[in-house]
Amino acid sequence: MPDFRLYGITDRSACGGEKALLSRVSMLCRQGLRSIQLREKDLPARDYYRLASAIRDITKQHGTLLFINDRVDVALACNADGVHCREKSMPADEIRRLDGRLMIGRSVHSLQGAEQAAGEGVDFLLYGPVFEPGSKQGSVPTAGIDGLRKICESVAVPVYAVGGIFPSNAGLCLAAGARGAAAVSALMATVDSAQKTTSDPARIVTEFQQALGSL
Repeated sequence: MPDFRLYGITDRSACGGEKALLSRVSMLCRQGLRSIQLREKDLPARDYYRLASAIRDITKQHGTLLFINDRVDVALACNADGVHCREKSMPADEIRRLDGRLMIGRSVHSLQGAEQAAGEGVDFLLYGPVFEPGSKQGSVPTAGIDGLRKICESVAVPVYAVGGIFPSNAGLCLAAGARGAAAVSALMATVDSAQKTTSDPARIVTEFQQALGSL
């Protein structure tokens, strides 16, 4: 079972560009974040690998797990700890043929998708959006806590809630059976919409730790 509760996901556009992203990741790792996914899907392969390598250097310093979104080749090239797949990505068992060392996560949006991924032997699932994502307001249907609970009860694989996750609702996800929660805006945004102030990553991480019990 994954030994982390909070799964950070990057968004360089939310935090002010690549340089700011590297600074933000470094700060989050120093505060104790134990896992992070590099998810900059618009970057060409060369630039994606370069950024992944820079973040790998940071995560190594702090013992933070690094997952690469969907690009198994980049994950292998930068010696990441794992790869995070979409529902239609390469099957988990094929990834393990390439490198059995990699941890494998998968994002799912339905019970069928969750059951299929669990059957392939992924290490954990991201399910959502549970709440309305800040970056996609009104554009995607949400699963809600009841939807999350149904998934958690139906598969043996650890499930992490994603979509609109903040310290204020992360505890609800645990109560529904989730192993933990994945956060994008809460960790990456430069403005804290709830507090209406400049985002303070150190405070956010502490609040997540209080809500989840650990990171």
